[in-house]
Amino acid sequence: MKKIILTAVMAVVSVTALVAQENAVSAKAGYTLIGAKISSDGQDFTSSASGFHVGVEANFELSDKLYAAPELLFTMVFEEDADVKFLQVPLFLKYYASDKFYVSGGPQVTYTLEEIGDDFTKFNIGFGAGLGYEFTERFYGNFRTVYQLNNYYTGDLDIKSRNTIFNLGFGFKF
Repeated sequence: MKKIILTAVMAVVSVTALVAQENAVSAKAGYTLIGAKISSDGQDFTSSASGFHVGVEANFELSDKLYAAPELLFTMVFEEDADVKFLQVPLFLKYYASDKFYVSGGPQVTYTLEEIGDDFTKFNIGFGAGLGYEFTERFYGNFRTVYQLNNYYTGDLDIKSRNTIFNLGFGFKF
């Protein structure tokens, strides 16, 4: 599992280095809200935590309006008794509906950096979608939501645990 995360991180860094030569790398930061839903014995329990994300994004053109936009984000959310840190690796495509407005979507890998119980996985796969707007040639904003596809709980009990991640961020292209 660590090899998969390391491979994903290396892929994002490699693409970022390649695209940096074409001035298509962005630094970004923003607000993150994570909603958790746990289902067991017909009952649902929900909670949420908020925090921030910072990272890099690379954009490279696939066609006139379609871009691949992998990212590497460090995310920290603040819970009552602990701060939880994640690495998010969205592997999104962006489609420009106009010169400044785009829709995005694709898979996201999330890796929990904190120690967690044996009955939970640190490695999660999700699918997300979002919207973005370029205010200037270099400054943009975006919103996305990512729904976790796999069960966070891996133990023997009949428990389903999934997160939904909401990111509102701003970026600056170099």
